Amino acid sequence: MGTSAAEKQKAQAAADTQWLRLAGCEKELTLLGLTMSVPAQTPIQDAELREAWRAISRKLHPDVVGPGDDMKLGQEGRADIYAVNAAYEKLRKLL
Repeated sequence: MGTSAAEKQKAQAAADTQWLRLAGCEKELTLLGLTMSVPAQTPIQDAELREAWRAISRKLHPDVVGPGDDMKLGQEGRADIYAVNAAYEKLRKLL
């Protein structure tokens, strides 16, 4: 079965609405490795956002990086973790 015109229109309206809410969040989207097409084709799903956040957080987390490599991250790495978490929280509230 195909998607009806009304369903397509409803999906596009949802994508457009989300795009308007996230329009000022390019920095946060980029930080998490996500992009929004203009005009939005499909909305970003909560699971997609969480998956991107978890992947980046895991790379930066001091327990995963390892004891020797933790020193390489230093203050800059800690700032990156805080920025990733802040971006995730901001975008999650807007979805």
